[in-house]
Amino acid sequence: MNMFRGIEDGGNIEEARELLEEMISIPQDDILSAQDSNSIRRPQHHHIENHQLSFSPRSIEGLRDQIASDPPPPLTTIRHKRLEAELELIESLTSSDAAIKNLWALWFSERGPDAARVLLRAEELSSQAVLGNSQVPVDGDKRLQEAEDLLWDLIEKYGVYWVEPVNRLATIMYVRGKFQDSKRLCEVVLSVKPWHVGALNGIVMACAAMNDVTTARAWAEKRLPPLQESYDELVWSRRRAWVKWAAHDAKNKLLVFEKMDRRDADIGVKEVKFRTMRRKLQRLNEVNAIVEERVNMNDNAWQ
Repeated sequence: MNMFRGIEDGGNIEEARELLEEMISIPQDDILSAQDSNSIRRPQHHHIENHQLSFSPRSIEGLRDQIASDPPPPLTTIRHKRLEAELELIESLTSSDAAIKNLWALWFSERGPDAARVLLRAEELSSQAVLGNSQVPVDGDKRLQEAEDLLWDLIEKYGVYWVEPVNRLATIMYVRGKFQDSKRLCEVVLSVKPWHVGALNGIVMACAAMNDVTTARAWAEKRLPPLQESYDELVWSRRRAWVKWAAHDAKNKLLVFEKMDRRDADIGVKEVKFRTMRRKLQRLNEVNAIVEERVNMNDNAWQ
């Protein structure tokens, strides 16, 4: 979900509708190349990678299963740089909220401008459905369903490790009153990015809406503490502690991805060596078979 401000027990859908206006606040220039905004197209599913077919389509349990069974995508140079940039932005949150907008832009653009454009279209539809105005026909259910379809399309194409479509889907579930589904989707996001400020706020709202005050408060303790205009050592220490935890977690994730890539690279080298040896053995067997056949022919000729 988005960066909801001020969670109270018993938060309801009407409050969520007012706060959802913030979800469109990210400048499109930050994450999209200068192209016609009318060129939104659904993802083409023939590009789906094999590991993304291992979970049930449009199933929250399927998303959980994918995280449990499928490794994250390869740590390409671009992805490595994005993770490093994300870490730097997290570390800068100690005394300023300025980096939050850049974090949202980074999360939106993780799979490139075309995917970000589809995600922004889903955002636009959900915003229109929730907020409405005199210039936009109010057809909430239809717009929410179209936004939900676009988000599932993105999840099916790019996998669960791009968490922003999952996070936005959690928001739609909340708006529709499906609070348990919203909570479970936030949990999926946080299993990939435990520092995701939007999902941390969203899961608190979902738990509060279900009157699960204990769980809501437990998750509320994990949110990014707000900055205070007046100096308060307790508030600042909590803020510093959160940033330290989030940065440490992000570093560990990066190290895990790097180790996985080195392991996979080593497996690749071993596989090449194995295949080379197997080809040599096959060739040797072929040669031996030819020699044996000729020997047998000579024996038969002598007889």
